[in-house]
Amino acid sequence: ESTLESAKANVVNQEANLVKAKSVADNDTRNAARLEDLHGRGLIAAMDRDNARTNAESSQASLAAAEAQRAAAVSQVETQRSQVVLARANVDGARAFLKIAQTGLDNARILAPFSGYISARNLYPGAAVSSAQAGTSTQAVGILVLQDIATVKVQVEVQERDISRVHVGSVARVLVDAYPDRTFEARATRIVHALDPRTRTLGVEMMIPNPDALLKPGMYARVELVIDRHPGAILIAGEAVSNEGDAPVVFVVHNGVVGKRTIATGVGEGTLVEVTKGLAGDELVIVEGKELVREGQRVHAEAKK
Repeated sequence: ESTLESAKANVVNQEANLVKAKSVADNDTRNAARLEDLHGRGLIAAMDRDNARTNAESSQASLAAAEAQRAAAVSQVETQRSQVVLARANVDGARAFLKIAQTGLDNARILAPFSGYISARNLYPGAAVSSAQAGTSTQAVGILVLQDIATVKVQVEVQERDISRVHVGSVARVLVDAYPDRTFEARATRIVHALDPRTRTLGVEMMIPNPDALLKPGMYARVELVIDRHPGAILIAGEAVSNEGDAPVVFVVHNGVVGKRTIATGVGEGTLVEVTKGLAGDELVIVEGKELVREGQRVHAEAKK
């Protein structure tokens, strides 16, 4: 662009020279005409007239040369302007090429979209890969398998008769063989609104907080859905309940004496049974040996460990 500015300055200079040459030429032309008139009247010698003619012709030649130089300067400006436009286009092309190269460099560095653990590594340094093949081949594999197990998911299949009891937000207890003394809590986050035609079950996805990373992908788990809550419920061992006709009964010990209580039962919880009527909750219930006692018998009871 500095060359273009120099060419523009040259045009200004040539235009000034042209104005000067035109003024000289006009003056010499008028002077030649006056001397021609004076010569015609015999007032001056022929030599003075000829000198005036020569000066006028020389001034016209200088004027033509000045016009040519101005035209050349203008042409040079246009040439320099075209070169500037071309240079700018080359710069834009170079910037576009640089951007493409930078994008290629950025793509060469693969960043994980989230934090987690690498569970599988399929490719190693030096392996040949092709982005075109990776996008179209059915046999394409990822370089790494990254897993975030801060929260894990368990898939539960619910029987058709129980689907009305399950909804988004339902809570379940999760048990795994690796931690037999540990219970994890899961919460339903998605319910498939169509039954599996083969098993007649409904798929439910449940999320389990896993801050200690104890649960691993691929583990088998036992899931117990919590379909209702009974705060303060009285639970006894199911084996403590006997049936007399249609009425469930249990034997209790009070002050060393066996008593029989007719009860009403509610829901079951594993090996435990809820008692809704018949017990206050502070009784000693006979679990083992209930077949060997009768109401009113004195016994020595020991708490089951």
